[in-house]
Amino acid sequence: MGAFFLALTAWLLPYVRHLITWLRAAPRLTDVTLEEALDDLARALEQEWAEEERLRRVNDPRPLPVGGNSSNPARSAAKRRRQASLTKSGAGYAPRKRHG
Repeated sequence: MGAFFLALTAWLLPYVRHLITWLRAAPRLTDVTLEEALDDLARALEQEWAEEERLRRVNDPRPLPVGGNSSNPARSAAKRRRQASLTKSGAGYAPRKRHG
């Protein structure tokens, strides 16, 4: 069995050498260097992100709408009391009844 693999290796060795030589001498597919490709990618991403910022209005200085009306002091005080009771009892749970 060993003699078979030795003969096979001796038979394939010239073909493998020829393949390695051909691969090393293969022509380049492009004249662009890695640094140039990275710079092009960075510029393309910068333009894409700038467009996304413009579309999503990330830097738009308009005030955001906020729900609720705090112009009525009585309502604001009642809301603060409800929030305080929820904080003491646990948000989302009814206040505990105390016995005694």
